[in-house]
Amino acid sequence: MKTTVAIPHHDLPSALRDAALERVQALESIGTELHSIHVVLEKDHLEHHVEIVANVNHAQTLVADARAEAFEGALDAAYGKMETQLRKLHEKIVDRRHGK
Repeated sequence: MKTTVAIPHHDLPSALRDAALERVQALESIGTELHSIHVVLEKDHLEHHVEIVANVNHAQTLVADARAEAFEGALDAAYGKMETQLRKLHEKIVDRRHGK
């Protein structure tokens, strides 16, 4: 799985990039075939924005984004949304295979 973390227009610590990379790589364990994940970390004046874009099998694209006062909070919220979407997709695929 190809994973990229982008931080446009800001010089943020590499620890933040590493934390985001480590966090989204855990999404692979859900069971859905992920081709790539792209994470964008942006900072507005007082608000932090995290967007996670996942390209999944069958050419589907899932997007989860969140805003919070801290990057960690926004990353956790976006991760939770993406995890929910991937679990729903996985259940849908499994149900189709078993004729439900």
